Amino acid sequence: MPPTSPRAEAIAKLRSKVESRLNHTHEDRIQQLAARLQSSLQSPFDKAGSVQALGCSQHAVRSDSGAGQIRLADVFDELLASDQAHRMAQLKEEVTFREREVYRLTEALERSQLEASLAKQQQQTTDAQLAKASTSAALLETELRRLQQDHETLAQQVPSLSTGKALAERAAAVGETRAATAEALLSSKSQELEQLQVHYKRLLSDQQAELERVRQQLHRQATEQSKAASAAATREQDLLREVQAANSSIIELKTAVAAERSSGRGAAVRV
Repeated sequence: MPPTSPRAEAIAKLRSKVESRLNHTHEDRIQQLAARLQSSLQSPFDKAGSVQALGCSQHAVRSDSGAGQIRLADVFDELLASDQAHRMAQLKEEVTFREREVYRLTEALERSQLEASLAKQQQQTTDAQLAKASTSAALLETELRRLQQDHETLAQQVPSLSTGKALAERAAAVGETRAATAEALLSSKSQELEQLQVHYKRLLSDQQAELERVRQQLHRQATEQSKAASAAATREQDLLREVQAANSSIIELKTAVAAERSSGRGAAVRV
Protein backbone atom coordinates (compact mmCIF):
# COMPACT_ATOMS: atom_id res chain seq x y z
CA MET A 1 0.00 0.00 0.00
CA PRO A 2 1.62 3.34 -0.97
CA PRO A 3 2.13 5.82 1.90
CA THR A 4 -0.54 8.44 2.24
CA SER A 5 0.22 12.12 2.63
CA PRO A 6 0.02 12.18 6.48
CA ARG A 7 2.28 9.11 6.67
CA ALA A 8 4.85 10.63 4.29
CA GLU A 9 4.91 13.83 6.35
CA ALA A 10 5.38 11.87 9.59
CA ILE A 11 8.24 9.80 8.08
CA ALA A 12 9.93 12.95 6.76
CA LYS A 13 9.69 14.59 10.20
CA LEU A 14 11.10 11.45 11.86
CA ARG A 15 14.06 11.29 9.46
CA SER A 16 14.76 14.99 9.97
CA LYS A 17 14.73 14.44 13.71
CA VAL A 18 17.13 11.47 13.44
CA GLU A 19 19.53 13.39 11.20
CA SER A 20 19.47 16.33 13.60
CA ARG A 21 20.24 14.04 16.51
CA LEU A 22 23.10 12.43 14.55
CA ASN A 23 24.58 15.84 13.69
CA HIS A 24 24.38 17.07 17.28
CA THR A 25 25.81 13.94 18.87
CA HIS A 26 28.49 13.13 16.29
CA GLU A 27 31.22 15.30 17.84
CA ASP A 28 30.36 14.22 21.37
CA ARG A 29 30.44 10.58 20.32
CA ILE A 30 33.86 10.98 18.67
CA GLN A 31 35.22 12.60 21.83
CA GLN A 32 33.83 9.76 23.95
CA LEU A 33 35.40 7.13 21.68
CA ALA A 34 38.73 8.97 21.69
CA ALA A 35 38.69 9.13 25.49
CA ARG A 36 37.88 5.40 25.73
CA LEU A 37 40.64 4.58 23.24
CA GLN A 38 43.18 6.76 25.06
CA SER A 39 42.25 5.14 28.35
CA SER A 40 42.71 1.65 26.91
CA LEU A 41 46.13 2.54 25.43
CA GLN A 42 47.61 4.16 28.55
CA SER A 43 50.31 2.29 30.46
CA PRO A 44 49.69 1.18 34.03
CA PHE A 45 51.78 4.10 35.21
CA ASP A 46 49.65 6.60 33.31
CA LYS A 47 46.30 5.15 34.49
CA ALA A 48 46.55 7.03 37.72
CA GLY A 49 46.27 10.37 35.91
CA SER A 50 43.10 11.82 34.67
CA VAL A 51 41.94 11.33 31.08
CA GLN A 52 42.96 14.20 28.82
CA ALA A 53 40.63 16.01 26.49
CA LEU A 54 40.26 15.06 22.86
CA GLY A 55 42.85 17.57 21.60
CA CYS A 56 45.46 16.44 24.08
CA SER A 57 44.81 12.77 23.19
CA GLN A 58 45.32 13.44 19.53
CA HIS A 59 48.53 15.38 20.26
CA ALA A 60 49.82 12.48 22.33
CA VAL A 61 49.01 10.04 19.57
CA ARG A 62 50.94 12.15 17.03
CA SER A 63 53.99 12.18 19.34
CA ASP A 64 54.28 8.35 19.19
CA SER A 65 56.16 6.43 16.60
CA GLY A 66 54.87 5.86 13.06
CA ALA A 67 53.80 2.27 13.77
CA GLY A 68 51.96 3.37 16.89
CA GLN A 69 50.18 6.11 14.97
CA ILE A 70 49.00 3.62 12.31
CA ARG A 71 47.82 1.13 14.94
CA LEU A 72 46.05 3.83 16.95
CA ALA A 73 44.33 5.23 13.83
CA ASP A 74 43.24 1.78 12.72
CA VAL A 75 41.86 0.93 16.12
CA PHE A 76 40.16 4.31 16.36
CA ASP A 77 38.61 3.90 12.89
CA GLU A 78 37.52 0.36 13.72
CA LEU A 79 35.94 1.42 17.00
CA LEU A 80 34.32 4.43 15.37
CA ALA A 81 32.96 2.35 12.48
CA SER A 82 31.71 -0.34 14.86
CA ASP A 83 30.03 2.20 17.09
CA GLN A 84 28.54 4.06 14.14
CA ALA A 85 27.29 0.80 12.62
CA HIS A 86 25.74 -0.21 15.94
CA ARG A 87 24.24 3.24 16.34
CA MET A 88 22.95 3.27 12.76
CA ALA A 89 21.42 -0.19 13.25
CA GLN A 90 19.66 1.06 16.38
CA LEU A 91 18.51 4.17 14.57
CA LYS A 92 17.27 2.08 11.61
CA GLU A 93 15.38 -0.17 13.99
CA GLU A 94 13.92 2.89 15.66
CA VAL A 95 13.02 4.39 12.27
CA THR A 96 11.42 1.10 11.18
CA PHE A 97 9.49 0.94 14.44
CA ARG A 98 8.41 4.56 14.06
CA GLU A 99 7.42 3.98 10.44
CA ARG A 100 5.30 1.00 11.47
CA GLU A 101 3.79 3.06 14.26
CA VAL A 102 3.11 5.94 11.85
CA TYR A 103 1.61 3.47 9.35
CA ARG A 104 -0.60 1.99 12.08
CA LEU A 105 -1.63 5.43 13.29
CA THR A 106 -2.26 6.54 9.70
CA GLU A 107 -4.46 3.51 9.08
CA ALA A 108 -6.28 4.21 12.34
CA LEU A 109 -6.67 7.85 11.27
CA GLU A 110 -8.00 6.79 7.86
CA ARG A 111 -10.40 4.35 9.50
CA SER A 112 -11.51 7.08 11.88
CA GLN A 113 -11.99 9.49 8.97
CA LEU A 114 -13.94 6.82 7.05
CA GLU A 115 -16.08 6.07 10.11
CA ALA A 116 -16.60 9.79 10.62
CA SER A 117 -17.61 10.17 6.96
CA LEU A 118 -20.00 7.22 7.24
CA ALA A 119 -21.38 8.60 10.48
CA LYS A 120 -21.82 11.99 8.80
CA GLN A 121 -23.64 10.37 5.87
CA GLN A 122 -25.82 8.40 8.27
CA GLN A 123 -26.52 11.58 10.20
CA GLN A 124 -27.45 13.38 6.97
CA THR A 125 -29.69 10.46 5.97
CA THR A 126 -31.25 10.47 9.42
CA ASP A 127 -31.79 14.24 9.24
CA ALA A 128 -33.40 13.87 5.82
CA GLN A 129 -35.63 11.08 7.11
CA LEU A 130 -36.54 13.17 10.14
CA ALA A 131 -37.37 16.14 7.90
CA LYS A 132 -39.44 13.88 5.65
CA ALA A 133 -41.18 12.39 8.68
CA SER A 134 -41.87 15.88 10.02
CA THR A 135 -43.35 16.90 6.68
CA SER A 136 -45.43 13.73 6.56
CA ALA A 137 -46.61 14.34 10.13
CA ALA A 138 -47.61 17.89 9.23
CA LEU A 139 -49.49 16.64 6.17
CA LEU A 140 -51.20 13.94 8.24
CA GLU A 141 -52.17 16.49 10.86
CA THR A 142 -53.64 18.75 8.16
CA GLU A 143 -55.52 15.79 6.66
CA LEU A 144 -56.82 14.82 10.13
CA ARG A 145 -58.11 18.35 10.70
CA ARG A 146 -59.82 18.29 7.31
CA LEU A 147 -61.42 14.94 8.11
CA GLN A 148 -62.62 16.28 11.45
CA GLN A 149 -64.16 19.30 9.70
CA ASP A 150 -65.81 16.97 7.16
CA HIS A 151 -67.13 14.83 10.02
CA GLU A 152 -68.58 17.89 11.75
CA THR A 153 -70.15 19.06 8.50
CA LEU A 154 -71.67 15.62 7.92
CA ALA A 155 -72.96 15.54 11.50
CA GLN A 156 -74.68 18.87 10.85
CA GLN A 157 -76.17 17.51 7.63
CA VAL A 158 -77.60 14.35 9.27
CA PRO A 159 -81.12 15.85 9.89
CA SER A 160 -81.41 17.13 6.35
CA LEU A 161 -80.07 13.81 5.10
CA SER A 162 -82.74 11.96 7.11
CA THR A 163 -85.42 14.15 5.54
CA GLY A 164 -83.88 13.60 2.15
CA LYS A 165 -83.83 9.86 2.80
CA ALA A 166 -87.57 9.87 3.59
CA LEU A 167 -88.25 11.86 0.45
CA ALA A 168 -86.08 9.49 -1.51
CA GLU A 169 -87.97 6.49 -0.11
CA ARG A 170 -91.30 8.05 -1.10
CA ALA A 171 -89.90 8.88 -4.51
CA ALA A 172 -88.68 5.29 -4.78
CA ALA A 173 -92.18 3.99 -3.94
CA VAL A 174 -93.69 6.27 -6.59
CA GLY A 175 -90.99 5.14 -8.99
CA GLU A 176 -91.79 1.49 -8.28
CA THR A 177 -95.50 2.15 -8.95
CA ARG A 178 -94.67 3.92 -12.17
CA ALA A 179 -92.30 1.10 -13.08
CA ALA A 180 -95.09 -1.46 -12.53
CA THR A 181 -97.44 0.62 -14.67
CA ALA A 182 -94.79 1.00 -17.34
CA GLU A 183 -94.13 -2.74 -17.23
CA ALA A 184 -97.84 -3.50 -17.74
CA LEU A 185 -97.99 -0.98 -20.56
CA LEU A 186 -94.87 -2.50 -22.06
CA SER A 187 -96.45 -5.95 -21.89
CA SER A 188 -99.56 -4.65 -23.67
CA LYS A 189 -97.45 -2.88 -26.26
CA SER A 190 -95.45 -6.08 -26.73
CA GLN A 191 -98.62 -8.01 -27.52
CA GLU A 192 -99.71 -5.31 -29.97
CA LEU A 193 -96.27 -5.41 -31.52
CA GLU A 194 -96.49 -9.16 -31.97
CA GLN A 195 -99.90 -8.79 -33.64
CA LEU A 196 -98.52 -6.08 -35.92
CA GLN A 197 -95.57 -8.28 -36.79
CA VAL A 198 -97.94 -11.15 -37.76
CA HIS A 199 -100.04 -8.74 -39.86
CA TYR A 200 -96.96 -7.29 -41.56
CA LYS A 201 -95.62 -10.77 -42.27
CA ARG A 202 -98.93 -11.72 -43.92
CA LEU A 203 -98.93 -8.52 -45.97
CA LEU A 204 -95.34 -9.13 -46.97
CA SER A 205 -96.17 -12.68 -48.06
CA ASP A 206 -99.11 -11.40 -50.15
CA GLN A 207 -96.96 -8.71 -51.71
CA GLN A 208 -94.25 -11.23 -52.54
CA ALA A 209 -96.85 -13.53 -54.20
CA GLU A 210 -98.24 -10.59 -56.22
CA LEU A 211 -94.74 -9.57 -57.17
CA GLU A 212 -93.98 -13.09 -58.38
CA ARG A 213 -97.22 -13.12 -60.46
CA VAL A 214 -96.35 -9.76 -62.03
CA ARG A 215 -92.80 -10.96 -62.71
CA GLN A 216 -94.08 -14.06 -64.50
CA GLN A 217 -96.54 -11.95 -66.51
CA LEU A 218 -93.76 -9.59 -67.51
CA HIS A 219 -91.64 -12.58 -68.49
CA ARG A 220 -94.44 -13.88 -70.72
CA GLN A 221 -94.90 -10.44 -72.25
CA ALA A 222 -91.19 -10.19 -72.85
CA THR A 223 -91.23 -13.61 -74.55
CA GLU A 224 -94.17 -12.59 -76.74
CA GLN A 225 -92.49 -9.29 -77.58
CA SER A 226 -89.33 -11.15 -78.49
CA LYS A 227 -91.27 -13.48 -80.77
CA ALA A 228 -93.10 -10.50 -82.36
CA ALA A 229 -89.81 -8.72 -82.88
CA SER A 230 -88.36 -11.82 -84.53
CA ALA A 231 -91.41 -12.12 -86.83
CA ALA A 232 -91.21 -8.41 -87.66
CA ALA A 233 -87.56 -8.79 -88.53
CA THR A 234 -88.35 -11.73 -90.79
CA ARG A 235 -91.18 -9.77 -92.42
CA GLU A 236 -88.83 -6.83 -92.88
CA GLN A 237 -86.32 -9.05 -94.66
CA ASP A 238 -89.06 -10.40 -96.91
CA LEU A 239 -90.22 -6.88 -97.73
CA LEU A 240 -86.64 -5.84 -98.49
CA ARG A 241 -86.27 -8.77 -100.87
CA GLU A 242 -89.61 -7.88 -102.51
CA VAL A 243 -88.53 -4.23 -102.85
CA GLN A 244 -85.25 -5.30 -104.38
CA ALA A 245 -87.12 -7.56 -106.83
CA ALA A 246 -89.50 -4.71 -107.68
CA ASN A 247 -86.57 -2.39 -108.23
CA SER A 248 -85.01 -4.94 -110.55
CA SER A 249 -88.31 -5.23 -112.50
CA ILE A 250 -88.56 -1.44 -112.74
CA ILE A 251 -85.02 -1.25 -114.07
CA GLU A 252 -85.78 -3.97 -116.62
CA LEU A 253 -88.98 -2.14 -117.66
CA LYS A 254 -87.08 1.12 -117.96
CA THR A 255 -84.50 -0.61 -120.09
CA ALA A 256 -87.21 -2.11 -122.31
CA VAL A 257 -88.97 1.24 -122.62
CA ALA A 258 -85.72 2.90 -123.56
CA ALA A 259 -85.11 0.22 -126.14
CA GLU A 260 -88.59 0.65 -127.54
CA ARG A 261 -88.07 4.36 -127.73
CA SER A 262 -84.80 3.90 -129.53
CA SER A 263 -86.35 1.53 -132.02
CA GLY A 264 -89.34 3.88 -132.56
CA ARG A 265 -87.01 6.78 -133.27
CA GLY A 266 -85.08 4.68 -135.78
CA ALA A 267 -88.25 3.73 -137.62
CA ALA A 268 -89.38 7.32 -137.75
CA VAL A 269 -86.10 8.37 -139.23
CA ARG A 270 -86.29 5.72 -141.89
CA VAL A 271 -89.83 6.86 -142.89
